[in-house]
Amino acid sequence: MAVTFEDVAIYFSAEEWAELAGWQRRLYREVMLDNYRALAWLGQVTVKPEIICQLEQEEMPCMPDPPRMQQHHQTPVPASSQQDADGGRWGH
Repeated sequence: MAVTFEDVAIYFSAEEWAELAGWQRRLYREVMLDNYRALAWLGQVTVKPEIICQLEQEEMPCMPDPPRMQQHHQTPVPASSQQDADGGRWGH
């Protein structure tokens, strides 16, 4: 099964973006660009997503209606397992 950019992309609303600290925004930009470049290198990307163009121009990467969870079948992760996996909310 091929992985698409939308499978690994995370989108923020303007309100969510405003809540992020500077280091969180920089980390987000770095990870999103790295993910895009890896998928492009693997030949899994045919069109550059708008959010990547925004990140490359160092613009605010917010979309009015983020394409979250479009008909994907995923197994839910119990809340306690998710917190353990990511070290709590931000590794505190």
